Amino acid sequence: TDQTDTDRGTAIKVHVPRAGTYTVGVRYAADNHATLGIYANDPVQIKTMNLFYSKNGWESWSTSYINLDLNEGDNTITILRRKGAGADKNAANIDYITLTDAILYEAEDAERTVTSNWDMAKDHSGCSGTGFMAGFGSGDKGRGLIFKVPVQRDGVYTVGYRYQSAQTDPKTLHVYVNDLADAHVVNFPTNNRFGDWSEDNWTFTYIDLELK
Repeated sequence: TDQTDTDRGTAIKVHVPRAGTYTVGVRYAADNHATLGIYANDPVQIKTMNLFYSKNGWESWSTSYINLDLNEGDNTITILRRKGAGADKNAANIDYITLTDAILYEAEDAERTVTSNWDMAKDHSGCSGTGFMAGFGSGDKGRGLIFKVPVQRDGVYTVGYRYQSAQTDPKTLHVYVNDLADAHVVNFPTNNRFGDWSEDNWTFTYIDLELK
């Protein structure tokens, strides 16, 4: 999608076994922060996807994720560079998309390892549910969230974390499954301008975990 190619896009037909929320991943390359419009079906459901770039620019492929509500059966997902009001910015190359059945667990509903002086936050827009949990900074050691997640069978599951960060460097958090013996490190790249939380960009980071 070139910077001059406004209203250029691609429509992809997908088939899902049931109606519900699905996570769409778009594999892309970009040399600057770009945006694209994501449309689903009729009536049109539109969301803006942020595509962040790395220092290797066009030679580095990344995946950005967004949740869409899809109908049972056939659906059409359109990726479009929009013009006019709310026009998309900068350019990106698209490789392919992935589709994953998504079950949402809100952070504000999870059990907290620390209960004093740690309440749900609402001071940024764009979050789902009733709010979000902040306070995972360097001075907030010991704060954590416990999610109870039932699975139908043992296996490896892809777990996504929707977040925002305006820190200088990527953040890391540790994830434990069922006990505290083995820690998995999850990376949270910066997705807003440093120090500017007002952008309210929310994106996903993912890790594969073995669940039972």
